[in-house]
Amino acid sequence: MISNLRGNPSATTDIGKIIPNQINPQLLLDIAEVVDPLVSQKLPQKRSGFSYTIFVLFACCMQILRLSPRHTSEIFQEKCSRAQISFQSYSGTKFSNGKQRRFFPDQPAFSRCLQTLSKLDLVEEFWNSVLLTHILILKSLKIVGSDLKLIADYTDTPCKKNEDDPYCFGKKEGKTVHRTLSFSVISGDFHQMIANFKIKKRQDKLLLFHNVHEMLISNCFSIKYVMLDRGFYRKRILKFFQRKHITVIMPGRKCTQTKQKIMN
Repeated sequence: MISNLRGNPSATTDIGKIIPNQINPQLLLDIAEVVDPLVSQKLPQKRSGFSYTIFVLFACCMQILRLSPRHTSEIFQEKCSRAQISFQSYSGTKFSNGKQRRFFPDQPAFSRCLQTLSKLDLVEEFWNSVLLTHILILKSLKIVGSDLKLIADYTDTPCKKNEDDPYCFGKKEGKTVHRTLSFSVISGDFHQMIANFKIKKRQDKLLLFHNVHEMLISNCFSIKYVMLDRGFYRKRILKFFQRKHITVIMPGRKCTQTKQKIMN
């Protein structure tokens, strides 16, 4: 697994710490209605207990509030208890052993959720759902606007040479890497990660650009500019953004043909 899939550069440090009172159970319920169909496409349905959508919300609240799982859990358990809002359906408030049913997941339940997803090789899908939910909550809090600038970039993580590993780039020992394609957005002075994808050898990247674009548009965001480095200098990618009427900002290639076009 690529180690930086959970990376989440965020400008919350620049805007001041968001306090728990800004995120209430009703806001989370509203966001859950939006993201649940998207999460259900990526992650399997759970037979009992809290859904994966609720664990996505849990992780998102930890990111935004910059709190530990235990503190996040207890804050929202108390909030939900006062508001009598539960994030799981049930027929009784107590188990057969007399233990009170929780309104919001606790830290052990969250840890078990991540262990299960790791076994299913669905960690990337989970954390990308968290990143999408993160920006939707910030939009609801009016910290992020609807007009975005999209950024795509590669991150390379050193790995051992393994010719059988479809994610291992490079041929020389000590020079091989795992590669992540990361998408982030800028809204005003705010910079937020929205998706990370492990990249295979010879993988078609255009589909990832298409999926990220559709994800943002379907959630009522608009994109006027996309910023790419020269590693994305591909005709199919440039044509895609041209068809979507999105301006591409990219460093020019240092070659004779580019110089001639600049001179002309």
